[in-house]
Amino acid sequence: TPFSTPSVESITEQLH
Repeated sequence: TPFSTPSVESITEQLH
C-alpha cells in the first residue's frame, strides 16, 4: 500500500 492518506484536500484544509 502506497502511504494511504485521508484525502490530500482534507490534510491541506486542516493546515489552513
